[in-house]
Amino acid sequence: MLSVPENPHCNISPDETVLRLSAVTVSSIKYFLLYVNIKRGITTGEGSSMIDFYNAFISYRHADLDSKIAEHVQKQLEHFHVPHKLKKKLKHEKITRIFRDKDELPITSDLTETITNALEKAEYLIVICSTNTKESMWVKREIKTFLKTHTMDKVLTVLCNGEPYEVIPEELLTTTKEY
Repeated sequence: MLSVPENPHCNISPDETVLRLSAVTVSSIKYFLLYVNIKRGITTGEGSSMIDFYNAFISYRHADLDSKIAEHVQKQLEHFHVPHKLKKKLKHEKITRIFRDKDELPITSDLTETITNALEKAEYLIVICSTNTKESMWVKREIKTFLKTHTMDKVLTVLCNGEPYEVIPEELLTTTKEY
């Protein structure tokens, strides 16, 4: 069960709040990724290959709430079916590749190289932000690595709890790029 603080300004339970926020966020991310793929001409129809490409990389702290939200976002994105009107233009029926370390990491001695490689091949970085996020060394590393090869507009945040200024990592709040 997800543990979320009560919101005195809301008549629904904390669990319903998380599920509704999550559904809205996931839906927005789905359509955003599809829109970008249409604009860039990326399809997964016959004759094209998505090998060495991820639509998105999900970065999160391995705490209970963060892990549950990351898994939910991944499943919703991977099970999303393209609306009928867009199928012909896209030539595919779903978002095909989402990297989340629990599912994508091979058994290898060099996890840093595997994660770095996946970040470089991901079109978007989805950062799951909660009160636990700022404590994660890995989330900070993943953000910095991603921003070495991508622009800030390729980063999407999902807020699990807390206020944005409390939970969004500092690396995403600055506009300067480190080299």
